[in-house]
Amino acid sequence: MLAGRESGRQALLRTGMSNLTDRILDYQLRNSHCYLQQFKEQLQQQNTTIDRRRVYQLVFDDTNNSRYGKKVYGSSYQYNHSTSSVEWGQVLVDMVLITDHVLQVDYRLYIPWDYLQRTNGELAIFNTKIETVKEMFLTKSHWLKHQGVAPNKIWATVD
Repeated sequence: MLAGRESGRQALLRTGMSNLTDRILDYQLRNSHCYLQQFKEQLQQQNTTIDRRRVYQLVFDDTNNSRYGKKVYGSSYQYNHSTSSVEWGQVLVDMVLITDHVLQVDYRLYIPWDYLQRTNGELAIFNTKIETVKEMFLTKSHWLKHQGVAPNKIWATVD
């Protein structure tokens, strides 16, 4: 990789990382979501100090994540507003809870309807991006209300 070669598995093997096998790589990719979820929960537990006098802003957005390969989970053709083009990839619906500093960050992977049809997935689990944002908003606003924040101090911004 340092020599400017491709950044694939073969490039890693050429740089001396010979203990990286397909089995190890497959295991890491399949289990990384679990590790990231635990990391996110630990970060959120550290930031539990809630000042009831402040305004809490819930900011929602959808972010395109360009991917390569037709077998990538949740990938399909999506319109990217920032580049005004259609791209192959995943879409993350993300939320940031902000006061005078960032308190929490959360995200959900949007599973498109055409992906579920292409993979013979269960169509009943389909949620639009707006439904996903609504679910995340209700969950986080309920948590803030439970912490004692008045409803008029919870603001939302949605793209």
